[in-house]
Amino acid sequence: MSLLVKAIAIFVGLWALLRLANAWMGKRIDPNAAVRRAQANAERRAPLPVDPPRPESRAPAADEPSTASLTFNLPAPRSAPPVLSPAPEASEATSAAAPAPTPSAKAPFAADPAFTPQVAGASTGRVPSLDSMELVPASKPMGPFARKTPDPVDPILNMVRSHDAAVRRTGLDALQEQRSSMSREQAHRLLWAAGGDLPEVDDEEIPVAEAILVAAQPWVSEGDVELLRSLHPRLPAGARSVALTLLAAIGTREAAIAWAEALERHGPGSHFGTRQSRPWADALAHGDVFFPALLDAGLPTSALEEILLLAGRFLEGDAFPPEALDSLQHAVVELWDETAEEVEEVLGGPAWGWSDRAKSLRRRASLLLDLMRFLSDGETAPALARGLASQDPRLRLFAIRASLLRGVTLGEDDVAPAAESPETRAMLYGFLKQARKASLMPRTWRSQRAMAEADLAGWLSSSTELGHPPDAIESAHVVTIEDADAGPVDWHLLRFRSGAPDWKARGWMVGVSGPWVRKDGPGGRAGGDTFSTYAPWQDRSPEEHAAALREVTDEWSGGD
Repeated sequence: MSLLVKAIAIFVGLWALLRLANAWMGKRIDPNAAVRRAQANAERRAPLPVDPPRPESRAPAADEPSTASLTFNLPAPRSAPPVLSPAPEASEATSAAAPAPTPSAKAPFAADPAFTPQVAGASTGRVPSLDSMELVPASKPMGPFARKTPDPVDPILNMVRSHDAAVRRTGLDALQEQRSSMSREQAHRLLWAAGGDLPEVDDEEIPVAEAILVAAQPWVSEGDVELLRSLHPRLPAGARSVALTLLAAIGTREAAIAWAEALERHGPGSHFGTRQSRPWADALAHGDVFFPALLDAGLPTSALEEILLLAGRFLEGDAFPPEALDSLQHAVVELWDETAEEVEEVLGGPAWGWSDRAKSLRRRASLLLDLMRFLSDGETAPALARGLASQDPRLRLFAIRASLLRGVTLGEDDVAPAAESPETRAMLYGFLKQARKASLMPRTWRSQRAMAEADLAGWLSSSTELGHPPDAIESAHVVTIEDADAGPVDWHLLRFRSGAPDWKARGWMVGVSGPWVRKDGPGGRAGGDTFSTYAPWQDRSPEEHAAALREVTDEWSGGD
């Protein structure tokens, strides 16, 4: 017997057992069965005295007490008996002693109206007989195979809960259409439903829980902070980031505390970026809630980078409470020391510069060094010195920037490694000009040709291209045209290569940077024609590459 047949047999057996258990439980809780058992027990006992028959036309006298049609001994019920209206002949004293029911008092069996006893003769005050009492069983199905009952109030909620894809899409469309016209109560029902059992399908454009939170956004206010706080851990990953966006949009201190707590305890969800943090960056409020707590929260890399950027905005805007700066400074330096150790472990390895881990470490270390320009010397001075001595040009670049802004005196030797790297060359020159220290830029790298190499390296580093700086790049030829207004305009023909696994076999490849207006010098900028087709360099001679580039530039020039 194959494993599949065994699995099917086990499943069928479990299903049958569950059906039997469900049927047995149904019998156990059948209230009419209890009544029938009580009647059978009463019949087996000795005949009980009953009232003498009364003529049908005879009405009870006013002072004649009412009697039950049947008397039997049953154990006391677990819950209170049905509330009956008082008998007409009850004394005024008895009526006065009984307290009047308050509106807040719960009636017996109020937990489930389906089990409310239907009592014959209750209005007359007579004690009912078993023959006149009927208990109606619940209509709601029970057991493991019971299905959710539809919400009679909210048809849209019923549709988005459906496992039928067409019905669910219809519900999502209706949800968007009624986003601005739904009531506050409906928005709250939808928010609670987002944390429940919803069909989340991977191939849907917008998952159901996320769509619900987005639709309810216009109705979220300051009073909903606790709702969002309790809802966040029950949401799917994608919806958790939307809940953080809603808390940030509220903007109060209570919302900031709930936002930081949710981020620290339950994580950012599937995405965390400027949408979740920008409201705090724009308001520059409640910085002491976020820092340094979130720096020590062990957040994922992408979320930690966003938090570091947020800290930079607070420090740059001078919006951080002075009494909390010491704790923030200590957290920044401690995190820098940990990151610098990891950087040194992988520095110079075969994957340096293009592996995901290397890129993540470099971004985090750069952000930490950049924060130090706002902090006092104390602990940060040794950290900056370590950054200036790093073999990674990107770390050295941000250590240079922080040092210049803090008034530290630097020499040409301090900036040379960052100038030599095409990845950091252009940014370094910009930092030096802002600090009025452009003379520190080594003359070898202070040329338009060197800036063209940096320009193409930056273009190749984007996520839509190589995704990292090239391991080597060099200028091979310059194609020049004369512009009537600007004078000589240059396109730089370059070649580059990468050691990443997807690119290593291609060897040297061709790229172009330009156009550069020659009279602008190294401080100029490329005119937007920087690109590469990743054509192998060896397919043509340098002269053929230059001729092909000249044909293209002639077309561009003629088009102008």
